[in-house]
Amino acid sequence: MSNSNESISTSQTVVAISSSIIGATLLILPRSVAEKIGTADAWMTPIFGGIIMLIPAIFSAKLSQRFPGRTFFQFGQDIVGKVLAGLFTMMFIVYFSALGAYEMRTLTEVIQFALLENTPRWAISLIFLCAQLYLLVGGINPVVRLLQALLPISLLFLFGALGLSFKVFDLNNLRPVFGEGIMPFLKGIQSMVLPFSGFESIMIVAAFIKQPQNAVKAVTLGVVVPTIVYTCTLIMVIGGLSIEGVAEKTWPTYSLIQSFEITGALFERFDILVLIIWVLQVFSTASLCHFYASLGISQLFGRKITHCIYGLAPLIFIASFLPHNLDELRKLGEWIGNAFLFLGVVLPIILFMISSIRRKPA
Repeated sequence: MSNSNESISTSQTVVAISSSIIGATLLILPRSVAEKIGTADAWMTPIFGGIIMLIPAIFSAKLSQRFPGRTFFQFGQDIVGKVLAGLFTMMFIVYFSALGAYEMRTLTEVIQFALLENTPRWAISLIFLCAQLYLLVGGINPVVRLLQALLPISLLFLFGALGLSFKVFDLNNLRPVFGEGIMPFLKGIQSMVLPFSGFESIMIVAAFIKQPQNAVKAVTLGVVVPTIVYTCTLIMVIGGLSIEGVAEKTWPTYSLIQSFEITGALFERFDILVLIIWVLQVFSTASLCHFYASLGISQLFGRKITHCIYGLAPLIFIASFLPHNLDELRKLGEWIGNAFLFLGVVLPIILFMISSIRRKPA
């Protein structure tokens, strides 16, 4: 960490990790799970996914605690040497850049679909990218403070919308549990890989925490919050639309919220209000990904992070338009999920074990 005014609190770390995980996947998660499992008990998937992902998340936090004040980009060479550490850093840079591009493109697609149908996608992305650059030049603090303000509001409106969807909720849509055995459910666990990507950022964020000893607590809460959000969302979306209906929708969560109106209320189209809040949330999450990738470049090559932020911006912009349609965008998401399996799940555990072996006894 370069200076003290870049430090963040434990609660801000929880918000940063939770936001990194939730991101753009909230709107498409029900469809992904419905397609993979195809049974009514798909709503249980996030519970087991969250429990499983807690293991590598805690390993990541424990690893970072051994190198206080330093990011993975800095302490990696102490574990595996400069060459391998440099390779892993490059992989993280590409990974976070791709994740930022994915978030930005998903954001653009939803805005065009729901709000600005006749506006070119490139124009929408360019506006958000310029705002992102303005936010990022101040370092990690402005992004985290924005997320700290947005996340509670986002969750409040989300749960409010899900609560109102009880009008169309049918408990029978969630039954039977394990009606076709456990195999479809186990196959569906794979669909939770991308939705939980983001907790690996603790290996970067931990360097900025005022109290590094709270890293494990922060990452645990950072995984638990999305687990609760995902589970509640799946219950209400599947309960409201049925498993078959969810699989047919491009954006199932938004479709559910859009399916009802609040007659006589200040905001009769509650879905528009929820969407605007969600847009700001995803924008902040994409900004975090941009920051992580830029920080990696800065610490790997010894460049000013401001230059890295500006230099990386056009690459993220171009990468966000490489998918030609929604199917290709989903394939990009699958690629990111596969990369996360190595960088976020396997690698931290391996590095933790290597560092344990290399540590000298006190």
